[in-house]
Amino acid sequence: MPFNKKNWTKEVSCKTCGEKRFVRKDSFPEYCKPCSVFQTAQKLKGQTWAETKKCFGCNDTIPKRVPHNYCSTECKMKHKRIERTCKKCSSVFFVRKSALSGKTNASGNFCSRNCYNKYLCKEEKVTGRGSRWKQIRLETIKKSPFCAVCGTNKNLQVHHIIPYRITKNNNPENLIPLCTRHHKNIEMMFLETEKYPIEDNELFWNNVLRTSQQTTRCVLKEIYGKNRKLASG
Repeated sequence: MPFNKKNWTKEVSCKTCGEKRFVRKDSFPEYCKPCSVFQTAQKLKGQTWAETKKCFGCNDTIPKRVPHNYCSTECKMKHKRIERTCKKCSSVFFVRKSALSGKTNASGNFCSRNCYNKYLCKEEKVTGRGSRWKQIRLETIKKSPFCAVCGTNKNLQVHHIIPYRITKNNNPENLIPLCTRHHKNIEMMFLETEKYPIEDNELFWNNVLRTSQQTTRCVLKEIYGKNRKLASG
């Protein structure tokens, strides 16, 4: 059965030119489209159709009456995005300029999460940490139940001071609790020092992280006193 227009339309006349046309029953237009455009132009006080402004992206001339500041969507995307090269696979990709905040390691440096994880691991991710890893992890967090950098007790992970992929070392002196955020930050900074001998790296990062842990412990004890349990480490 063909669709009957008369069931959902009505006939109206333009107040200016008198042109008759069919519109939806639930709409109440006073003018036809050309007359409506003309009426809108009259309402723009102090502006004429000849006034122009510059496009923010390419500096081309565009009418001043338009509500946006770009000549096209493509121009807007080019202006707000920046070309970057992935640190892992060297592929070229585009990100918003606002994403280059530096607050996270991945900000504009990697084309995907997969490349970011591979860059941190330097090789295929090792899924195991030994048969006793679960117990070792719980014991490490129980010994110091806070992040060694910021002191939070939420989202704690156990960080290998010298990565497990290098030493396969799960001894307590190589483990320290860190929150998710600082765990990633420390791993990224370690990659910058990995070119130096392991002995030098071990001495440096042990001093940095253990000193930070002791300082954080003292601060937490001053703030919370006996209200927060802090095991001695």
